Amino acid sequence: MKIAFIAGTLGQGGAERQLFYILKTLKQNGHDPYVLCLMKGQFWESRIRDLGIPVIWVGKSSKKLFRLLSIIREISKRSADVIHSQHFPTNLYAVVAGLILRKRSIGSLRSNVYDEIADAGLLGKFSFALPKLLVCNSRNGINNAINLGKSRSQLFYLPNVVNENYFKPILTAKVHQKLQVAFVGTIWPPKRVDRIIRAARKCLDQGLNVEFNLFGGGELFDFMISYASELSVLGVNLKFHGEISDSRIAYQQADVFLLTSDREGTPNVLLEAMACGLPIISTNVGDVSSFITDGVNGFLADSPDEELKIVEALRTLSENLFLAKEMGLINRSLIEERASLGTLSQLLSELYSLQESTK
Repeated sequence: MKIAFIAGTLGQGGAERQLFYILKTLKQNGHDPYVLCLMKGQFWESRIRDLGIPVIWVGKSSKKLFRLLSIIREISKRSADVIHSQHFPTNLYAVVAGLILRKRSIGSLRSNVYDEIADAGLLGKFSFALPKLLVCNSRNGINNAINLGKSRSQLFYLPNVVNENYFKPILTAKVHQKLQVAFVGTIWPPKRVDRIIRAARKCLDQGLNVEFNLFGGGELFDFMISYASELSVLGVNLKFHGEISDSRIAYQQADVFLLTSDREGTPNVLLEAMACGLPIISTNVGDVSSFITDGVNGFLADSPDEELKIVEALRTLSENLFLAKEMGLINRSLIEERASLGTLSQLLSELYSLQESTK
């Protein structure tokens, strides 16, 4: 099959990493994918090109109509059996291009649906309603889409996967004077890094031997540094390391992984940290609870006081390193069973066969 993917960005996000996995699998299986992207020169662009897959910039104009015309022109030139939108905001480009060119199109949902529609503004409802088939990366997203009127036949569950041969535990024993806690992600409002900073303050107040390491950049990076300084944790038990090109380093240096988001689908970072053999402390968002059982392989920090529960979980793990190791082993096994990269080939085959039937 010749498949045109439309991506809003190729930055260091989870949807972009999943796109890389999808493209690599399709290429290995003899298909002919290419990517039309609204941004250029970003993290995954060169890596996708290294697979022998073209990446074409279609975002020269900031106007949606001209971007659409550019997308239509490129697909007309290169042809396609399917037009697949990888991000929710690019769903309309795929649908309209598909209608004009008489090609099949697929949309995507990457989070809880409600916030995606709200974030897209006036076009959000159309980005949700118009695609005849939506790919969702979480069961929670599918349930929310059904509540908003989509039929189950219009939704396809394509779970996130992880390269378990790359993201894996280190063989040497970790010897840390302080329990090392890692956060990896974009520092922007939904990730709620403010919770980590307040948890760090509580750990200091309670004398817990814990150190927080935050990896990632984003629109709130400078603000969160100022906030951490205001609470007197910056450089004391909390460090900002900025963007990191290889997140595996962050996981392999850590003892615990911490996720504090208000919204997610199935977080890539969760799967990667689990594959690296880390216990998880996370807010109960998206499909996190389908992977993490509270007290078994991690801890779920439910509202109303997430920070208190994070600190309690850190106290438990810092006082019982054997428990932390056991949780990490469970997580590694779960990834091998449920989210390995090898499961993607069959899922993609099912997806495009299903889309064929809805032509």
